[in-house]
Amino acid sequence: MQFNMDNRSGDPNVKKTLESLSKILKRPKKEERINQGEKKPKRKIVVQKSIELTDFPLIIQSRIGTVMHPAPYFEGRSYDFIRAFPLLKARHQNFMFPIFANNFKEDGTTFESHMFVGLWIGSEETFYIIDPNGNDVARNNIYAGRVFVDFPRTGQLINPLYNSLVGLLKPTLGYKIRFYTGEPLVCPTGSPRNCSYRSLMIMLGLMASPMLDLREALEVANFLAVNKFSQVKTLSMKAFRHERNTKNFLKDFIQTFERKNIRNKFNSV
Repeated sequence: MQFNMDNRSGDPNVKKTLESLSKILKRPKKEERINQGEKKPKRKIVVQKSIELTDFPLIIQSRIGTVMHPAPYFEGRSYDFIRAFPLLKARHQNFMFPIFANNFKEDGTTFESHMFVGLWIGSEETFYIIDPNGNDVARNNIYAGRVFVDFPRTGQLINPLYNSLVGLLKPTLGYKIRFYTGEPLVCPTGSPRNCSYRSLMIMLGLMASPMLDLREALEVANFLAVNKFSQVKTLSMKAFRHERNTKNFLKDFIQTFERKNIRNKFNSV
């Protein structure tokens, strides 16, 4: 319910959930001074990189007769991530952003939607794009969207959504992009193939990694899928309902995170 995309009766539930999560999925940069020996000044080192979730989405759509991007959640207002990016980059050194791929059926009114995660690392001037399914396109019909499959394959990228984003982001923004092509994240028991929850788990994994280590973040996400799915659902519902104790719930929840091995791999373009 909290990730529903239908906005025909107002803002979609997913927008409300992400707006609430963006208020708590954030942390500042932290530095410490270390001794370098006698008669030498202490040197600052970064012990925690800043990170926050922006609720401004990157939405692409496969819908005959319309552009792929900008695009709406379902109908109405379109979100232009390309245009918004310079301001997002100026405001946030490092930030996560939700990505949605919508594949409209031939009748133009029913569609499939898939959520995954984008990450901008300012010091590297690099995008990281993480589909919970990696390069495994057999897990979801969304990958058969007619507009998406028209984009040419880039290197080892099998995922049509990845190739679509290469065609969209590379010519317009020009920055380096790294795509997750490792094994798919575990599907939580009781919620097979649920991309929204697995994407949230990736975001939580990034929050748990002080230095934004992608391997660490993905291993935390895998652990959450296996061991903490009910708590992830509770967090998302609290966010959707704007419950006052959501931030404290997250603070306590993060203390329970562990890691579960995953064979991770990224391809760069």
